[in-house]
Amino acid sequence: MSTVSENIRNLRMMRGISQKQLGTTLHKSANAISNWEKGFTSPDVEILETICNVLEVTPNQIYGWDPCPELEEFISRKKEILDQMDDLIRQRAELDDKIRAYSDELRRKSKKK
Repeated sequence: MSTVSENIRNLRMMRGISQKQLGTTLHKSANAISNWEKGFTSPDVEILETICNVLEVTPNQIYGWDPCPELEEFISRKKEILDQMDDLIRQRAELDDKIRAYSDELRRKSKKK
């Protein structure tokens, strides 16, 4: 089950809203939004309805008590993309190693001449 902080972050990202934009709409600083998303603080109950309206979800969905299929799909797709990025990073590291080894081999061969 996702936490409120994770849900706010993922819902905000899913809607294409920056922390600054959400903060402006809610009359909060981007730093306040960041603190919510990191779990350092939580939004006040008084602002919850506005957050839900902006993010187009119910309070129960923000808290993870009710399913939010759109959010679940977003999180699943985000995970797939992050896994693909990890794979690409690993492949790049392998290619860098091969290039380094080939360069070393060329240097050794040129020294022998």
